[in-house]
Amino acid sequence: MVKAIYFGPHFSEKLSEMCSKGCVNGLVLGSVNEERMFGVCLVETPKEVSEDGVEADQDAVKKDQVLDVTWMLEHARQVYRLMPGGLTILGCFIFRNEDVLSKQDGKIRKLMSGISNLGPSLPQEQIVIVSNNVAKFLDAKSSSFKNLELKAQEKPLEFVRLDSGLILDLPVARTEEKELVDDLVPAMKKLEENLEHCIFVFGNKLLQDKEVLGKPFDLDKKKSKGKNKNESLDEEDDMNAQTIVNVELLMTDSLCPQNVEIQNSVVRLKVAGKLCSRVYLAPGATVNFAKKEIVIDILRSMRTRMTMHCDTIEQDKEDGAEEEKRLVHEPPRRVFVSLEPPELELSVSDYLYPGEGSEDCVGNIKELFGWEISEDRIEDDVEIVASPRDTRGPPPPGHQAQARPGRGRRLPLKAVATLGVAAIAVGLAYFTMGERETEME
Repeated sequence: MVKAIYFGPHFSEKLSEMCSKGCVNGLVLGSVNEERMFGVCLVETPKEVSEDGVEADQDAVKKDQVLDVTWMLEHARQVYRLMPGGLTILGCFIFRNEDVLSKQDGKIRKLMSGISNLGPSLPQEQIVIVSNNVAKFLDAKSSSFKNLELKAQEKPLEFVRLDSGLILDLPVARTEEKELVDDLVPAMKKLEENLEHCIFVFGNKLLQDKEVLGKPFDLDKKKSKGKNKNESLDEEDDMNAQTIVNVELLMTDSLCPQNVEIQNSVVRLKVAGKLCSRVYLAPGATVNFAKKEIVIDILRSMRTRMTMHCDTIEQDKEDGAEEEKRLVHEPPRRVFVSLEPPELELSVSDYLYPGEGSEDCVGNIKELFGWEISEDRIEDDVEIVASPRDTRGPPPPGHQAQARPGRGRRLPLKAVATLGVAAIAVGLAYFTMGERETEME
């Protein structure tokens, strides 16, 4: 059971700032480690806009008092897809002049339940902050709101960063032609199997699951005794720099089954290329927690981006675009953006289609998180830009070597339209003349 949420000076300042605005709500981002929550960021839910770009009602004062659960859940869904491993949505903040817990109890429960079901890394005991000094969590056993301690720390929280890269090579053969979204299902299943049985190497070392990778928490450090003053000073200097650990994932395909059925394939698909993963470990996090978060981050990133790409293809079909017989699809690449303030040394993701650059990312982050960022806060070289090749000989006459999909249909949440879903820096070579192939580099 969660007992307290710990946070640094920036979180505390932002909490007071948001609370002073009056009627405002949004998401609490952070990490969970056993009975401790670590808050790192507050993200205000953007105002809903109409199709002409004007705020929905001019009656806004009265309407803002009523919690728009659907809109907040859409915002939460978009934000969750952009979280790196280790960071998640802890809950929400809802600031009102009234006693919001009693006046809008049903809406708050529906919101918290919806957020907790967005993905595997979300805590089931969601929190709700109703002022700069009052927070509750929804106890799953008693289904009642209980007090949660807000514990501000004098120094920023220290996270350990794990970086890993995965080279994909996932071939798929299909006996009947279906939509691309269906053809990708076996590839995702194979990736899940490989990750389930892979070996994790942390900084060239094999570590036991119970070993601690996260930095010691200040409260735990105070409990330790027997260290002289010089040792403590040296240790504090070492703690100031963020620890970055490179993680290698070693995996092998499972053996072929004993009984093999030979069939003629009409579609062949290959997902290939580089996928980048990033995980942040809160103080005290173990190796076992790190492994789970790496897997969650890889699968979430893959699914999210493939969904976006498939949505783009569907939109192109609705617009009357003809699909090439032999086609290379190039979904978006992943970039990282430093969290506000940059001193936290944390980041969130964004995804950019071919042809999009830093200026697009700046606009996307402004729409979703409300941050004014500069281009030097964007890490745009973590994934290799797709450079697909056709390994099956020359294409049919008139075939283009590469096709770049458009941005795709805007999602219902206009303020976060282009951010929610994206795919790896991957090329999907898509063959419908007897075979399809997906190649990402």
